[in-house]
Amino acid sequence: MERNRLNQAGLNDEVLKRAVGSFVIQVLVGQGPVAPRLCCNDPPSLNAAEFLATVFPNARFIFMIRDGRAVVHDILSGKSNVQGYNMTNYRECMKHWNDEVEEMNQQCEAIGNKCLKVMEPSTVNKLSTWVKAFPDDVLRDAHKIAPMLEKLGYRRISPHKGYAEEVSSQKAGNKENR
Repeated sequence: MERNRLNQAGLNDEVLKRAVGSFVIQVLVGQGPVAPRLCCNDPPSLNAAEFLATVFPNARFIFMIRDGRAVVHDILSGKSNVQGYNMTNYRECMKHWNDEVEEMNQQCEAIGNKCLKVMEPSTVNKLSTWVKAFPDDVLRDAHKIAPMLEKLGYRRISPHKGYAEEVSSQKAGNKENR
């Protein structure tokens, strides 16, 4: 019904795309000095990649993928302020992360080679900072709570507290065997 009214008023898809495009450009231009390429590094904007790819046909997108457990730890430890997350519940945050990343992944896949997926490497030092903070049950169930972890290739993590040190010694052993 609303679409019909918008079309009758002359606000068809093309007009709306141009209006959104103009608005987005104004926002990006206002973010910093003049540059040959405009960049929006707000991850949730990838939720609209399919639409934005039609508004900006020459645009390219980068989907920076980070282990959801590390993301949730940063959110709950106050290193990141993200709306929509329950700032007191690891399990709910993992579910929310999963839903967000699943949508971003679908959007990225929908626009094909216009979207590059880049995995942020996990280091043992970073792992040891957050693995100890997670409740054992959430760490144990993380791949059930957030199936995108497995889809994106992240390893299961044992809830026992010596895991980070175990991984560290395994990596050190691998370097010695080279």
